[in-house]
Amino acid sequence: MLPALMRSRSLAILLPLLTLWFPGCSNRSADEPVVSISFNPAIYLGNWAGTWTNTTNNGTGNLTINVTQDMMTMTVEFEITGEVFGVTDPEPETFELDIGAGEAELVSVTSDVFGTLTGIITGSAVISAVGTGVPGTASSFELIGTVDGDKMTVNGVIRLENGGITTGNATLNKM
Repeated sequence: MLPALMRSRSLAILLPLLTLWFPGCSNRSADEPVVSISFNPAIYLGNWAGTWTNTTNNGTGNLTINVTQDMMTMTVEFEITGEVFGVTDPEPETFELDIGAGEAELVSVTSDVFGTLTGIITGSAVISAVGTGVPGTASSFELIGTVDGDKMTVNGVIRLENGGITTGNATLNKM
């Protein structure tokens, strides 16, 4: 009976010491707060309007986005004008993103204009998307952007079928 009692007392002393030791194994300093960023769809909901520019060949057009939410799904209605990947004034498209605790994710969908498209919107208001197998003059593209209050800015790199690279950007304001 005495050895079992000693083991339970040893564990009773050891467990609190381990809880003090494990936090010291991280790269974080003791006074640095632990930050957890959760996804807030309200930042994106509503109507956005602006313009996009192909900074390589000076092409330009209008861009409107309407974002709504139903439970754990964000719906993004996307309309772009001008010459997009060799298509003039493509038809509007609608995409659905799955909302998680820290992000909303567009899980591999096929678009007539943008090819196979994936994307993520993070809890820290960073937007990223990748398109592959893009119909028309482009083979793929990558976008990265941010939302700051009522302003959305996006920059992109487009890889062309002929091996060239084109860059572009878009700026939208929440209406």
